[in-house]
Amino acid sequence: MSNVVRSLRATLAVFVLLTAGCANTAFTQAVRDRYNLSAGDVGRIQFFTSEEIVLQRELAVRAKATQGAALVIQDGVRIEQIVIPAHTPGVAIDVRDGFLLVSFSRGEAGRTLWFAEAHDGDPPPPPEARRFLIAAMENAPGEPEPFAARWAKGFLFTWAGQKYRIVAGRSAHLDYVLDESFASEKVKQQPPGWRLSEGAPPPAAPAPIAPPLASVPAPPSAPPTSAAPPPAPAPPPAPRH
Repeated sequence: MSNVVRSLRATLAVFVLLTAGCANTAFTQAVRDRYNLSAGDVGRIQFFTSEEIVLQRELAVRAKATQGAALVIQDGVRIEQIVIPAHTPGVAIDVRDGFLLVSFSRGEAGRTLWFAEAHDGDPPPPPEARRFLIAAMENAPGEPEPFAARWAKGFLFTWAGQKYRIVAGRSAHLDYVLDESFASEKVKQQPPGWRLSEGAPPPAAPAPIAPPLASVPAPPSAPPTSAAPPPAPAPPPAPRH
């Protein structure tokens, strides 16, 4: 085998390994259970949309379009269109039991979408199959507990304060990439132990000095007792007859 072929094979192997390591994976409840992820932990995960999502709404004649949106004319009607490409990165800003609110813009509030854990099926799917699918919900971020999903009528989605219908991406779900250092931090536990190379022990703190005892005044002396009275004189002897 020539050196050129060996080099090509080695390059291909490295490319496959790198591609596999960077491939997005669907975020499921099993992932959260495996790493014991808290709500704060989920906020540190990089999410991605699994496919393109397209939102549309009709615009009145003088209505202004949302910043960043495209305008489409369909049968003489002005249509505002929001396109969220596949693999668009996002961050979870509100984490609830079975629901994630993901923001797709750091500097512009409201550019968010809800994703809900899939429970459809009889029997329900196992945790490893419970993907977080795009969900038409009207809940605002940071609502107090107990949290209850409010499903939008007409399968309408809220984006930047406006209502849109979805025309593409109804089955979109969240993919994720978990940073290796973060995964190691969650999975591995530092064993107990202390090596001198890590540093000498801190000097022992001096023992606290007990405060001086307060002097206790002596109890007052008992008043002197009066002397016993002298004994009564003996009676005279009786006369003899």
